[in-house]
Amino acid sequence: MATSRWCRVAAARWWSWRAAPGGSWWWSSSRPGRCGGSSSAPPGRHFYGHAVFDAGERLFYTTENDHEAGRGAIGVWDAADGYARLGEFDSGGIGPHDLAIGEGGRSLVVANGGVLTHPDSGRAKLNLATMEPSLAVIDRATGKLERRMTLPRELHQLGIRHLALAPDGIVGFGMQYEGPADHAVPLAGIWAPDGAVTLLTHDAASPGDTRNYVGDVAIDDTGRYLAASFPRGSRVGVWDLVTKRSIGMVAAADACGLAAEPGSQRLWISDGTGAIGAIEPGTPLARSTITPVPGMAFDNHMARA
Repeated sequence: MATSRWCRVAAARWWSWRAAPGGSWWWSSSRPGRCGGSSSAPPGRHFYGHAVFDAGERLFYTTENDHEAGRGAIGVWDAADGYARLGEFDSGGIGPHDLAIGEGGRSLVVANGGVLTHPDSGRAKLNLATMEPSLAVIDRATGKLERRMTLPRELHQLGIRHLALAPDGIVGFGMQYEGPADHAVPLAGIWAPDGAVTLLTHDAASPGDTRNYVGDVAIDDTGRYLAASFPRGSRVGVWDLVTKRSIGMVAAADACGLAAEPGSQRLWISDGTGAIGAIEPGTPLARSTITPVPGMAFDNHMARA
């Protein structure tokens, strides 16, 4: 989901066993008459579910699969012209998922999960033996790849799916492991502006706790703490980015969505029971919750509007 000042936009994809995949996204507004409608993916594309507006809320970027060429693409749309498509550029990898506007607004940062799919094979993952996840920094004006980070070969099955940006330019990222379920692997990391990569481990967590699957990441507004959600394990883990060490986990049933609260160290968590609540990593980890709408459950993500 992406939000602008007035618009909310959701991207979706569908799969057919007999036809080429397609996709649509819908937008709605809190200001009647300001915006509302839907658009579809171009032929040969489908959406990967994440999108972002530029700072001026004029351009809208979507992560897409160019399934015939076997590459990731970033679609560019004009929000001021009914979301007319302006073009696209390469994502810097295969299977782009999450993306964000980089520091200063000039670039896009893209999480390329590395997994190749094609509609003729349903949802099968076609390249697990050779997948190469990456983070890419791309010039928004030219589509030129500026920087790219890949993991060591022995960790190539850690698909980089989600990211969060710190005020100092550090990119936090969360991963989903495509290898054996009982392997203990790092599931989060940070990429510094100087190119240094630190993988973050959680000594107290087992693969049974995390299911080797990160659903979302967030960095608090001060840039001190990174949180990663493990929805399949019903937990959220937190790391101190100064010490690069884990400071603990909190239980949260089917928790996935994470968001930073402006001007504080609070990190908000939404979960599959319909509860929402914050943790404050500078204090002992604990989560108090409310249920805004009884009977409603939260899905994968939430965004600050």
